[in-house]
Amino acid sequence: MTNRTALEAIVDLEQRYPVDSWTVDGLHVWPLLRVRLYFTLLFAAIGTGQAGAGQRSAIGRMLDAAKGLGRVAHNSVGNSGGVALPRASDDAVLLSDGVSLASIEGRWLDRLMDPIAAGLTSAGLRSFLMTPGTVAAIPRHTPSLGIQPLLDADKALSLLRARLSPPPSHELDGVGDALAELAARHPAIAFPSQQWLIEQAVRVEHMARLFHRLIERTSARAAFASNYYGAEGMAFVLAARRAGCVTVDVQHGLQVDHVGYAQWTKLPYPGYALVPDRFWCWSDMEVQSIGRSMAGYAHRGVAVGNLWSDFLAGESLAEICTATNRLRSLRQQSGRRYQFLLTPSWGHPDAELQKLLDAAAATGSEAKWWLRLHPSLAAGREPLRRGLGAKGGD
Repeated sequence: MTNRTALEAIVDLEQRYPVDSWTVDGLHVWPLLRVRLYFTLLFAAIGTGQAGAGQRSAIGRMLDAAKGLGRVAHNSVGNSGGVALPRASDDAVLLSDGVSLASIEGRWLDRLMDPIAAGLTSAGLRSFLMTPGTVAAIPRHTPSLGIQPLLDADKALSLLRARLSPPPSHELDGVGDALAELAARHPAIAFPSQQWLIEQAVRVEHMARLFHRLIERTSARAAFASNYYGAEGMAFVLAARRAGCVTVDVQHGLQVDHVGYAQWTKLPYPGYALVPDRFWCWSDMEVQSIGRSMAGYAHRGVAVGNLWSDFLAGESLAEICTATNRLRSLRQQSGRRYQFLLTPSWGHPDAELQKLLDAAAATGSEAKWWLRLHPSLAAGREPLRRGLGAKGGD
């Protein structure tokens, strides 16, 4: 199973079932289920399991919210300018993914949102940045509001309400059959249920109200997100659209053959409320891929380039200049003929990464290898460093 074959399995269902008519309280919910089914298939195939919405109890979510609030408060004490609040003068709202953060010379930069915030500032516009996640990356280049405690508390409350309140109105003809078909094809995989879809829609609606309350405190006309296809991202898109903002997804990685962007075959007119209006893409390749499936609808791609790459190339920040000069010096001091940067993605078993490291070691003294981990693997950085050191790696 690859991302392509997983997507093909989902598209096959999409073509044969009335997915564009599936609604919960009037909200078209196929994007929620489309994404969840894709990652359920993919994670099962690569052996990483499936962790996500609906697998923690309401009490667990409340405890997470309390712990997250404590961490955010602890990391924010004594920090000047690191915490942001919405202002009536803000022209745009930005939602980070919470993991695409880079520590450069002691300050944390958001690889996706900081270039946008800087561009807005240079144009005389103001922005409000929100960051999920329970680790407060302080100090920040762009001040940000840590929203994970709010999200966790809201998810817990929405789950309780969903369990205690009458079920919302829904039109989900065929959902059960589609899920049963997938289960019959892949009996070893636990797929979500129709009840999960209803509860997920309720959670997204509650989170959208939370985002809407924050966005309403601004004068934002545009809303930017990365990883829009998560539940939080879709809730943000829904809230921003209701607040009258143009919603934008900022490319952060693969889009071709990715469930959030490619091969949509059925959409309600003018489009899905949970899917952004615009996709800011790195190149025409992604724009064309999105256009093939969304032509004629409210969603379209725009090639704006890799903003983080441009941001680094400009070397407008002292921290970037210092880090760049240090890297150049290290490269020159190595005296190696070849320099390689290895960037393993998420989801690979440790044995696969070890194969790459063994290949690097086999090149001998002619080559120097640099290793950059995927943001979701940041917690394994130090253990990996120790493991390499034990084998003589630098």
